[in-house]
Amino acid sequence: MPPEVSVVMAVYNGAARLRQAVECILTQTCDDLEFIVIDDGSTDDTSSILDTYTDPRIVRLKNDTNLGLTHSLNKGLATATGEFIARQDCDDYSYPSRLTKQVTHLNANHYADKSLQADREVVLAAVKENGYALGNASEELQQDEELKRIANQ
Repeated sequence: MPPEVSVVMAVYNGAARLRQAVECILTQTCDDLEFIVIDDGSTDDTSSILDTYTDPRIVRLKNDTNLGLTHSLNKGLATATGEFIARQDCDDYSYPSRLTKQVTHLNANHYADKSLQADREVVLAAVKENGYALGNASEELQQDEELKRIANQ
């Protein structure tokens, strides 16, 4: 049975704060999750830190070279099997109840098109990182006010 949540995190040379970011996901009160970690060609101790984890919820992917955040996140999304998608950056901290609160909110508000939410996050990341225009995004995403605002900055 697929997990309720797929957490996707891309890492490039993030060893300094990586352990904290991983631990705060693995200790979530919502433990029905898979944690997809994409090592984006890191040259620091990222790989050796990830090697210390044996939690079966962790799915590791590795890019041979640094492909960038958006490409790495898309690779993680293609691997994800959860009902919901969550993002975590390698230098972020998440409170233990973060995923439980988010899933509860999404279920309570009947977010039936969860794939649109995931697509929106990837487009948002691309727009923020690279300033891509929204021309290739779906019609629904092209109407998203936050995405339009960021793309036009």
